Amino acid sequence: MLKEFLSYFQDFKKGILANILISFGLINDRSALKALPFKYPLGITPNYPFHDITRLTTLSPGEPILIYRRSFKLNWYFVQKSFYSGWINTKDLIEVSKKTFFDYNKSARTLILMESKVCTEELPTIGKFHFQMGDKLVLANEVETNRFYFKMNTLFPEGCYPVKIPL
Repeated sequence: MLKEFLSYFQDFKKGILANILISFGLINDRSALKALPFKYPLGITPNYPFHDITRLTTLSPGEPILIYRRSFKLNWYFVQKSFYSGWINTKDLIEVSKKTFFDYNKSARTLILMESKVCTEELPTIGKFHFQMGDKLVLANEVETNRFYFKMNTLFPEGCYPVKIPL
């Protein structure tokens, strides 16, 4: 099952050296996958200082990634996402066990977004999450939903989907 799942990752098909230990991770906040581990955006011209030429793509909460290496200062991970390899800040992902990784990704309760952009309601302790078209959201089961709303001391709003986001 592991080999089959990993076969979807482009670099894994090329062959990864046996001495590289692979860790598993889930994105916990919308974040940039970068070609170089720079904290600040690198622009091509002074007119566009926030156009980051090192950004490869944007990752949404809950996306599965493989973790290959940590940077020397331990604040960046070199990761693999289906068709992209790059650097991501450690605060934007959570390392999980192999079992948790596969349980989360093989969940039967999912929702695929069809709108261009969707965001969650703002919660005081968590904040607001942003998603884009094509994102696969894992839905929480009834026990997890009740536990969350009991902890937040609020009622479940009608017509809403309880999304499971790794925190």
